[in-house]
Amino acid sequence: MILGGLKMAVLLGSEWCHNLAHVAAARLVGKPVDAMRIIYGMPVLLYDEPEHPSITPRQHIIRSLAGPICNLTLLLISKLFQRLAPPGTAAREIAGTAVGMNTFIASAALVPIPAFDGGPVLKWSLIAGGFSPAKAAAVTTRLEQVVGVGLLGSAAFALRKRRWLMALILSFLGILSLATGFGKLKN
Repeated sequence: MILGGLKMAVLLGSEWCHNLAHVAAARLVGKPVDAMRIIYGMPVLLYDEPEHPSITPRQHIIRSLAGPICNLTLLLISKLFQRLAPPGTAAREIAGTAVGMNTFIASAALVPIPAFDGGPVLKWSLIAGGFSPAKAAAVTTRLEQVVGVGLLGSAAFALRKRRWLMALILSFLGILSLATGFGKLKN
């Protein structure tokens, strides 16, 4: 029971750290988060006007990358603890949970879907590189479609390998990517 509670704290803590990193970065660039809602124990950040013209592409990118960078940092620290902890111990198991969760969050966050961090990073990088907002939106929409197909293909591969949870996660991300890419979900 105690081990399960500690592992749950690591899982939830990784997500909270991700979002708090976004909050800190937004404040750092002078475009803070307007609100944070807690839904089923998980933070959701809200911006009243996420694409306000006063926010530069660089500020958008910094705000978006803060969460994945936080999780990558936590991943490195967790890997170090995992190596230092003796095999078969609770500490090793908790570190393994931290490694898995931070790997997942950092990877999933960078998928170029607008609701995730990768979508805004791609869009605002294109705009910073000279693309018009309309052209950047068209490129990201097309990429969402391609990524969605790739994720569903990966899900099929995971099914063949009997990796049920991985197949479920990849299917969810693939469907989400395709739905946004084909305009079924609002960007």
